[in-house]
Amino acid sequence: RRARGQDLGARRGGELQRRGQASSSSSSSSSSSSSSSSSSGQPNPPAGTPKTPIVKDTHKVTRKHQDVPEDLAHAMPTKGNWAKNRYIVNNYILLNVLGAGSYAEVRLAKDRNTERLYAVKVIQRSLKQHTSMSKHAKAQTQTEEEVKREIAIMKKLNHPHVLRLYEVMDDPKVNKLYLVLEYMRGGDLMVLQKGDTKTFSCKPMNDAMVLRVLIQVTQGLKYLHSQNIIHGDIKPQNILLHKAPLETGSVKIADFGISKTVHHNSETLQETAGTPAFMSPQICQGEEYDGKGADVWALGATMYMLRFGRPPFLAKKVIQLCFKIIN
Repeated sequence: RRARGQDLGARRGGELQRRGQASSSSSSSSSSSSSSSSSSGQPNPPAGTPKTPIVKDTHKVTRKHQDVPEDLAHAMPTKGNWAKNRYIVNNYILLNVLGAGSYAEVRLAKDRNTERLYAVKVIQRSLKQHTSMSKHAKAQTQTEEEVKREIAIMKKLNHPHVLRLYEVMDDPKVNKLYLVLEYMRGGDLMVLQKGDTKTFSCKPMNDAMVLRVLIQVTQGLKYLHSQNIIHGDIKPQNILLHKAPLETGSVKIADFGISKTVHHNSETLQETAGTPAFMSPQICQGEEYDGKGADVWALGATMYMLRFGRPPFLAKKVIQLCFKIIN
């Protein structure tokens, strides 16, 4: 009996000792992980956070016109937009123009290797230096620093409701810069709703469609703000539909031409930026403003326009519009 009692006591003692070692090792590992996170000053990213995408940087650009196929059933085209605009940049065949502005145009493009479609933004490098441009056109043109800032912001982004950047073709010897972007077949919501940019009017959506758009854009905007990125120009034209119809398609936030990065939540902005009909009262007053709050205001004005067919405030002149927004 004595031997059995001693053996049983030894077993219990060994078991308690093993438990003590396991608890001490787990506490030391947890303390080391907490100390490492506290020493870095930032908590570990939550599970499910999208990883930073890999954007290809290409520093050599070759361009040539696409040859016209020889086995055509009709006469060989010798002039017109098809023969003029169809050319190749590296592995991409640039096709028809999707949109154009004062400093850039967006072209539909097809990868020759995969036959996948992309939207390529073609930016003129020396457009600011043209003396023939009007003051208004120069004011609407991005500087080289602004283009670099747009690229730097887009390289960070990876979210289901934010437009993706896949490749930057930047050759110092070429007078154009090429951004290979995700192609959104459905177009922007202004075109989808048969809108008029001059009168700021469009065909209203029903409640269910507005709610569907709101949920997706809010998720994308929340992601941008979590990355301390201020979009600065939320409006129907900058919300793109991946594939029609809207009832089943997804929408994404696009156009980061005037977007900015803030370093902390309390940082304010002073520059007047955005489209006047979607500006917050603080921007209209010329005060320092919270960029994230201004984005939320613009989102609300955008949803209002999609639901009722016009922005919440309209006026013939910008100063009158700002007075209405402020008051």
